[in-house]
Amino acid sequence: MSWVRVAVTGMTAFNNVQQGRYAKAQAGLQAAMSDYQAQVEQDNALKTAEIIRRAGRKQVGQANAAYAAAGVKVGEGSALETERYIEQGVESDAFQALLGGDRRAAGLRLDGQLARIDGSMQKTAGYVNAVGTVLSGVQSYMRQSGGWKTGPVTKRDLDAANRSSDPLGELNRIKGWT
Repeated sequence: MSWVRVAVTGMTAFNNVQQGRYAKAQAGLQAAMSDYQAQVEQDNALKTAEIIRRAGRKQVGQANAAYAAAGVKVGEGSALETERYIEQGVESDAFQALLGGDRRAAGLRLDGQLARIDGSMQKTAGYVNAVGTVLSGVQSYMRQSGGWKTGPVTKRDLDAANRSSDPLGELNRIKGWT
């Protein structure tokens, strides 16, 4: 095997490993970005829920002020029912904001997990490809140097071996492995 072929095989194998490492690092960055975006979504949902609740308290205050200005006793009867109705709507809206933020965050976290898995798989694939490159180079060398004088086992070889009383011995004889 010439030194050029060894160098090319080695560089190709090294390149396969480096591509796998790079893909894993890139996937790690993508996963970190997804995790960050998930946290931002949850923070935004909390802020939105707080804004909704603050607006709800203001609305309850305005309704109570309007009832008081009209001479209706606040905290009883219709005024109390209106207050409860507003508070239920506000809490429902705040809950929906939180739920939506949690769902978006969960989706982003899942994207991050999938990116990490993909990166690990690509790193493994880089190592597997590197081993394949080295084995291919060795096989090529062995064929050119005469180390492997026979080709693959064919159907004809197997049929001839099966007709013999010693199939394995016959196959070895046909292929010249003994």
